[in-house]
Amino acid sequence: MKINLKRMIDFCFASLKEIKLALLFVLFAQTIFAQQTKIEYLSGTDKDHTVQWDFMCSSGRNSNKWSKIPVPSNWELQGFGNYNYGWEKNDGEDGFYKYSFKSNPDWGNKIVQLVFEGSMTDTEVKVNGKSAGSLHQGGFYRFKFDVTKLLNAQGDNLLEVTVHKVSSDTSVNRAERMSDFWVFGGIFRPVYLEILPQQFINNVAIDAKADGAFLMNVYPEHIKSASTLEAQIYTLDGKPVGDVFTTSVKTGQDKITLKTKINQPKTWTAEYPNRYKVELKLKDGNQVIHQLTEKFGFRTIELREGVGFFVNGKKIMFKGANRHTFWPTTGRTTSKEISLLDINLMKDMNMNAVRMSHYPPDTHFLDACDSLGLFVLDELTGWQKRYDTPVGRKLVKEMIVKDVNHPSIVIWDNGNEGGNNFDLDDDFAIYDPQNRPVIHPWNIFRGTDTQHYKGYNCCVASLYNGNTVFFPTEILHGLYDGGHGAGLNDHWNLMLSNPLSAGCFLWVFADEGIVRHDENNRIDTKGNLAPDGIVGPYREKEGSFYTIKEIWSPVYIGVQKLLKDFTGVLAVENRYFYTNLNTVNFNWKLTSMPGPWDKSSDGKILKQGQFKGPDVAPQKNGELNLNLPQNFAGADVLYLTATDLYGRELYTWSWPLKSAKQINEGFVSFASNAGKIVVKEDNSKLKLSANGVQISFDKTTGSMADVRNKKSEISFNNGPSLAGGNGSFKSLKHYADGKNYVIECNYDGEFKRAKYVLQPNGILKLDYAYKYNSQGLDFLGLNFSYPEEKITGVKYLGRGPYRVWKNRMKGNEFNIFNKKYNNTITGESWNYPEFKGFYRDFNWVVIENKEAPFAVYTDTPNLFLRLYTPPKPVGAKNDNTSPPFPKGDISFLNGISAIGTKFDGPENHGPESQKNKTGSAWIEGVLYFDFRSVTK
Repeated sequence: MKINLKRMIDFCFASLKEIKLALLFVLFAQTIFAQQTKIEYLSGTDKDHTVQWDFMCSSGRNSNKWSKIPVPSNWELQGFGNYNYGWEKNDGEDGFYKYSFKSNPDWGNKIVQLVFEGSMTDTEVKVNGKSAGSLHQGGFYRFKFDVTKLLNAQGDNLLEVTVHKVSSDTSVNRAERMSDFWVFGGIFRPVYLEILPQQFINNVAIDAKADGAFLMNVYPEHIKSASTLEAQIYTLDGKPVGDVFTTSVKTGQDKITLKTKINQPKTWTAEYPNRYKVELKLKDGNQVIHQLTEKFGFRTIELREGVGFFVNGKKIMFKGANRHTFWPTTGRTTSKEISLLDINLMKDMNMNAVRMSHYPPDTHFLDACDSLGLFVLDELTGWQKRYDTPVGRKLVKEMIVKDVNHPSIVIWDNGNEGGNNFDLDDDFAIYDPQNRPVIHPWNIFRGTDTQHYKGYNCCVASLYNGNTVFFPTEILHGLYDGGHGAGLNDHWNLMLSNPLSAGCFLWVFADEGIVRHDENNRIDTKGNLAPDGIVGPYREKEGSFYTIKEIWSPVYIGVQKLLKDFTGVLAVENRYFYTNLNTVNFNWKLTSMPGPWDKSSDGKILKQGQFKGPDVAPQKNGELNLNLPQNFAGADVLYLTATDLYGRELYTWSWPLKSAKQINEGFVSFASNAGKIVVKEDNSKLKLSANGVQISFDKTTGSMADVRNKKSEISFNNGPSLAGGNGSFKSLKHYADGKNYVIECNYDGEFKRAKYVLQPNGILKLDYAYKYNSQGLDFLGLNFSYPEEKITGVKYLGRGPYRVWKNRMKGNEFNIFNKKYNNTITGESWNYPEFKGFYRDFNWVVIENKEAPFAVYTDTPNLFLRLYTPPKPVGAKNDNTSPPFPKGDISFLNGISAIGTKFDGPENHGPESQKNKTGSAWIEGVLYFDFRSVTK
């Protein structure tokens, strides 16, 4: 047999090469696995992705029997136990959980930690029948146990968790459960395993300054052979920034500090949320033992006492709201999608800040604040009572270790409204190398005054005097339709005028309403305790949403009405803190509006254009030249939209280019070839007929009594009567005036005249005048009646689609709106916009009903349309948020009511919130009524 020695040698070398490559691949795979922290979820990740565990509740609904429950969840929302709101008597329930999971051979020679992101309230944990560690107390905090030695080497493991809804520590109950919010039980955030190498990095705390200085405290565990810590900063898309930086590691070392300096980093702000990531490697020689990656932002926070709050050297003002972590069907168990929804809604209102009320939020919420840009006040729980020091110290550490690297967090809150443990104030800096300011919300503390719910005059008189930076962490307490945007314009202008103001936080973002499975799935806001939101439980927008959006727009155009000499140039303020207006896109359009009887309600765009904003630096004033065509005044309405560099609409302003008289003159023209007017009179009534319309007037009151057209009776009557005034009917005279017919009503007192002119085409003109002798009036104008049970909706030209109050005028668009009737009670039902209320800049309205539609027009500028009276909320304890309304059903008003807040009436919240003053002049107006049978 002949042997080819060369081929045999080549084969052997090739085989050795393949074996070597295979061994290298195995070693590489093992090394990669050893470097990373591996996460294995035992629960689901959020409210929409859950895992079924065995569960039994000790009392209440579905108790004392084993069944299944989705984890994470609050057990009340899954049909177990009892619902509890805050300080209500609560004997508490215990929840017993079981879950089996298999060991993984890859866990050999690894550290396995069992992590709970949040469990309400006291939590006991066993693995395979043995305790995993001490009882954890505190419902809103991440905690973990080393369960390495409790796991079976292979096969199944049994996890048993007992959750006590009420804590055995009375201070935990005081801080977390004796509160003005819903309190729940259960494992409401994810549960997972962390699989780590024997030597590992437990956590890091970063301080990255705006000048590029970078410091990172690293907390390793079980260091034996590791010799080096190595770090590299990257952009989020993976490009290295600066050089690798390292430091040595010693056996047993449990804190290591790394430092470097980056040249001209892109800084993080709420306007420019630039972020980086740092990759950290724990090494033994050249071998990577463990590595982790952490996102962060370069930014510098300073509270300069007596000056203001600064981020990256720029003085800022907070424009924010308080937010509960909440969803109606799942309680405190939410999701990344809900976090993004809420933050985008806040950004849509032009907010730049949010306060966590009253506990640390989910990590995904802070991640979204980091990426989208919101300043965050993160809060240690303590609604109005504090944690005792021993448990409080543990919870401060747990909160900061979890949240410290989020650039969005600029302030730590130590409790709320008296729930402040002064022993804990200096603990925050132990775990936070940035040494963020610590505040006591509602108190004066360390150079800050955050007092809640102070009135406008109190702010003028005292809060802005001295050297304390003032930013109320709760203001304009919402309730039903009150607070929030109502009064905000005056409060905000006052804050803008004073250099000590650092802004404010409205209470609260959303109504905290839960679905009650024990009460036919109704949404329960606990009477008047929780319907406090700018948006509803499912984020339905209230009218204040748009008021806030306009007031807090960083592109601020203050003009409400265009003057006759308007040439297309508008004064503008840049209220950004970091952004030039040349980054903003502007779009304008000129439209003509259809008439009340046209089938379409959409305006016709005549011309439109767009342009880049002018070069106006932050906090400076300038001009916007729209470059409108020469004939722009021929249009009916001008719309102007500002959009930021991310494509988000900042606001759309709208201005009518014609007066109500100019818009309506074609609809109510007296030129007519219709037949003659027929007049009939008896002892009680004067009846006029023209073009199929018959109108009767009560000769003893001067009011319209009956109306008919060719098709139907129209139950519009009992007017005009003076809204809130005194004007007794004196006399009536009537006569022909050419083709028209005139009725003049005279009165004693504050109602001067009501003069009707019926023209042959059937349109009735009402010319009126009145003057109130008293001052401080809730409303001014004329009332009429129309049965509420017969109305189906309205179509009107004016501002909308939301109603207004005297102290909540901003935020509405001038357009044609079609509104169907509803009897919505704000905060108790959520069919928005509400139908009943006051509407601004009324031009014309079609009253749609079960009889025959009819229209009303006006020549009078700045008139309000009133549609019925909103019902008082069932849960209301006072009239602060149920302002006075005129008698009757439909009114045409020159002045309207203001609305208050949960805690006080409107009179405490600035000039716009005061009652109406009329002066000595007569108030005059003109209305036209079209009762003809008109086909759309």
